Amino acid sequence: PERRVLVVDDEPRARALLVQCLSAASWRVQTADRCGQAQLIAQTFVPAFLVAEQRLADGTGFELFTRLRAINPALKAIMVTRHASIASAVDAVRNGFEDYLAKPVEPQRVAERLDQRATRDERTDVFEHVGKLPSLAHVEWEHINATLYGCDGNVSEAARLLGLHRRSLQRKLRRHEPAVGSNPARP
Repeated sequence: PERRVLVVDDEPRARALLVQCLSAASWRVQTADRCGQAQLIAQTFVPAFLVAEQRLADGTGFELFTRLRAINPALKAIMVTRHASIASAVDAVRNGFEDYLAKPVEPQRVAERLDQRATRDERTDVFEHVGKLPSLAHVEWEHINATLYGCDGNVSEAARLLGLHRRSLQRKLRRHEPAVGSNPARP
């Protein structure tokens, strides 16, 4: 039961990538694309961990986590979202989520977080990872990519939402990609 995870995301590609990575890391994985389906699965599968999108077609990851905790009070959860904000990150932590990750998220990163949580009984102290905090450039790169992802790769629309000129955004994309060390797919 400790290595059971329920992945709830309305994006089929995101679910498939997580299943592939988590299965390779010896997790037993079930998936759902909405809250109602996840609740039905959880009654027989009884996950130890939940990886949930913040906004789903029939509810939110917050609501789902509360409902699934009625089935398994020891359930731990990670929220992933295309709509990242500081306010929702704070809400996630206050509501008991172990982690909050902005999309696009590398499936390997989710697997690493789950492995860390599975080997610990207590919640991770926020200040424990001070030496491991991502650089400002990396955080900026993730925010830009999350915005691009939400705009289906439309650089002009992403620049407008970020309050940048299109050419400035294109320069940032060229400049920051190699500095981050990861190579997410460029739109």
